[in-house]
Amino acid sequence: MDYIPVVPQVLFHFRPAEIWAGKETELELVATLGNLGTWLHDFILQTTRFAPTEIEELTIAINFGARTNTSDLAVVARLVHEQRESQLIRERIRGRLIPDLDAEVYESDNLAFTIVNSKTVAISSLEIASELADARTYAAVPQPEIETLLEQSDHRRHATLITDLQVFDAHKDLVLIEPLHRLAESTLLWIGTDCRLVSWSVHLQPHLYMQTTLIPSAELSTNKLERRILDQFSSLPEHLHTLAQTMRPATVGHRHLIGRFPAMMQAFVWGTQISRLNAGATLTTVLPRKAAANLTAGAMLTWNESIRTPSNHVELEKPTEFQSVANRLQTSLLIDFRREPLQELLAYIGREIGISTSIDGDALKRAGLTQNMQQTHNLGNITAVAALDVILRQYKGILVIVVDETKQTMLLTTQSAAVARQLPIFDTTSNSPL
Repeated sequence: MDYIPVVPQVLFHFRPAEIWAGKETELELVATLGNLGTWLHDFILQTTRFAPTEIEELTIAINFGARTNTSDLAVVARLVHEQRESQLIRERIRGRLIPDLDAEVYESDNLAFTIVNSKTVAISSLEIASELADARTYAAVPQPEIETLLEQSDHRRHATLITDLQVFDAHKDLVLIEPLHRLAESTLLWIGTDCRLVSWSVHLQPHLYMQTTLIPSAELSTNKLERRILDQFSSLPEHLHTLAQTMRPATVGHRHLIGRFPAMMQAFVWGTQISRLNAGATLTTVLPRKAAANLTAGAMLTWNESIRTPSNHVELEKPTEFQSVANRLQTSLLIDFRREPLQELLAYIGREIGISTSIDGDALKRAGLTQNMQQTHNLGNITAVAALDVILRQYKGILVIVVDETKQTMLLTTQSAAVARQLPIFDTTSNSPL
């Protein structure tokens, strides 16, 4: 946190020189990042005025503030080689000195720069230039929960990300470029709205070492979070396999790599152990060093192809019994919700069993109900259909489930609306359509 002038809600620390000018493993990883790697390279160069290969350590902190305001950015670059101050000002920063501040701060391209020493430059949004000057002596203090994660972190790892998930979720659409919106939404849904903080770090040598710590909100115990993450991890390869079957990559090479990605993730699951660390659940993964580039390439290709694949794509092959919605509803999952909206609970069930869910909001409104009705259910491990039956019984026959096996979807609506539209009501008590 040295020289950081903002209270961070997102904190990213990594070692650019070791990644961009490192060994074979690091260079392969950069190559597989594609456009994301190019964007990150350009961001580093434009923000710090140094190429990634010239920076030993880079710390990026973001404070979102109010949704209507621009986020505050702070960056600290620790350089590989010493620089003369005059050279830094003249050739790198190329800015003007801002008057009346307690330290020398320079303005350049809507950024503020201060030279801490011959190997350290601190940068911030121009709007907080005075705070940047003060941070030379008094750095900002993070939230206690984030400070705890910082104390457990290791700056020697190739990359570390710490963030407040709930704050990030509220601002992601304002700070992320459009192609990343869906990725962020999917990631946050997978982690769960009941997780407050996450710390993720990775190191590439001599093996691939990855550690993720999830801190739950006050409404969720660490024990239940641990069980849920285990369930989600165990079903991840199968979910990716189902997803890959809907894709039609343009090249044979991409098709083969995407086809192998679920097996890669199965190896990832086998190489991961989960444990408790203070108030959170920690996942630690150790794999051969070559796994980093393979996993990244598979993930990037699968993600890019998923964006191009229509969401209503239906396989030409006849679905097997295992693929039916009725069969998926027999899947066991962990139900532990406290004051969560009805739509969130339904989305969670759909996500866990691999089908698309929706709610007929107009029908609910006519019945005097809403999608945001709070749900509190601690059912433990239970089948999806049994969980749905518990939810529906609260409303005394008003709400029903409609299943479309062809489209692999599930609709929550009212019984009167389903009857009026002649939709087949799924009987959650006997697990078969009426």
